[in-house]
Amino acid sequence: MAKKGQTSNALHSMTGFATYRLQTESFEGVWEIKTLNNKGLDIRLRLPDMYTTFEPEMIKCIQSKLARGSVQVQLTLQTNAHVMNVRVNKDLLYQILNLREELKGMIVDEPMSLETLLKTKDLVVMEPETAVIEEATEELLTSLDEVLDKVIAMRLREGKHLQKVLNGHVNQLEKLVTSAAKHAETQPTGLMKKISAQMKELTANMPDLPEDRLAQEAAVLVNRADVREEIDRMQSHLKQIKDILKKGGPAGRRLDFIAQELTREANTLCSKARAVNLTQIGLDLKNTIEQFREQVQNLE
Repeated sequence: MAKKGQTSNALHSMTGFATYRLQTESFEGVWEIKTLNNKGLDIRLRLPDMYTTFEPEMIKCIQSKLARGSVQVQLTLQTNAHVMNVRVNKDLLYQILNLREELKGMIVDEPMSLETLLKTKDLVVMEPETAVIEEATEELLTSLDEVLDKVIAMRLREGKHLQKVLNGHVNQLEKLVTSAAKHAETQPTGLMKKISAQMKELTANMPDLPEDRLAQEAAVLVNRADVREEIDRMQSHLKQIKDILKKGGPAGRRLDFIAQELTREANTLCSKARAVNLTQIGLDLKNTIEQFREQVQNLE
């Protein structure tokens, strides 16, 4: 099932970027989301300190829309001064005053002014009113949903481009497999003729060699050179790929796995090939499969 905000019959790239500006009477801010390739869904949030308690809700929102990728989310938020409460961190103030009393007579003492105290880090705390935080939280979750839709739209555009590229690779692979199939049909016959000629030469020079044993060995060599099973499996894999590309949705992992299977079959074909042209087809297959797999790494 497609995630909310996604198109089920379309492929999505894992690469995307979007920003979203929000503004109310109490605050203004900017969402920035960047998504990159990743094996799973890795979410990293950078939020203002006062809103970190809402991180689980925001992560849940992202998980409802994205299935895979490295997701980097940053929120820059500025709260307007008229809705801020100013308070003194009394615990810290008491510690400072106690320390001053404890060190009295040990160091040169100067009168402690209010201005000096106000410069002390974390002594004066500015916090938005509770109602403002509640208002902001609701607005932030709504705007996060919207900026995610913008990211998904970009990932969809990238996915459409990738789909065209991948379809091109699949078409090329189908042509190569068809060509390999034609050569594979003649390979056993050609190999048998070559072995027969060699057997005749051997028996002519070494009449004591058992012909039955030579025939068995020849049959084993011919069987080992038969690549029709590998070709059948590659054709089946390509059909699976075409079905997945047509269906769309999160498909990167499945396509990557099938690409690995195709590589194994192409390697076996190369190792079994006894003709230069079939070997070259196998090498072309491996190269095209690798190009296909590189593009698949970008898919969700």
